[in-house]
Amino acid sequence: MGLAEVQAALARLYTDPAFREMLENDPEALQRACGLSDEDLEHLKHLSAAELEFFAASLRSKRRGEVAKLLPETVAALGGQYRLLFNEHAANYLPPAKNKHLEDALHFAEFLEHISLPDKPWVPSTIAYERAWLEISSGRRFLIVRRLNYSIDTLLRSTHPERANLVVIWVHTRLTGTHHWILKLPGTRHS
Repeated sequence: MGLAEVQAALARLYTDPAFREMLENDPEALQRACGLSDEDLEHLKHLSAAELEFFAASLRSKRRGEVAKLLPETVAALGGQYRLLFNEHAANYLPPAKNKHLEDALHFAEFLEHISLPDKPWVPSTIAYERAWLEISSGRRFLIVRRLNYSIDTLLRSTHPERANLVVIWVHTRLTGTHHWILKLPGTRHS
């Protein structure tokens, strides 16, 4: 086959742990899946597991860094758990070529919505707020209303937030940009 097939196989080997396992345990299945020649398969077989994992780790690190730029408050709120949680997300999701950093961040935020963090109960509010900003800034939505269980004022400083907020984020026009309005809801204070 050609260079394009080998490059596609390498890209998948670097990003998909199951695919790396296929190379080790059933290389002929990988050959069929990628349309590789016998010669191309032999070249791939000579790559060590350590080499593949090194490149895979480098790509995960780059993805983590790009997502951190798009979800800075979420990353700050997660602290040391960010790397572990992102790696778990990355093992199960490969973003598309188009808008890959944005898609990765949005899917990571969605992944986090299903994670329980009892020691940091304010993190879901942080995630919801930043995810809404990403959805608005990407042009997918023009109005988002979210009820957050914790105060945005203190969420964005990564402290223990106090009161609930209703947040409305909207795009007025492309010229004036994205705006938000926060309504502090009466209710119990969180500690």
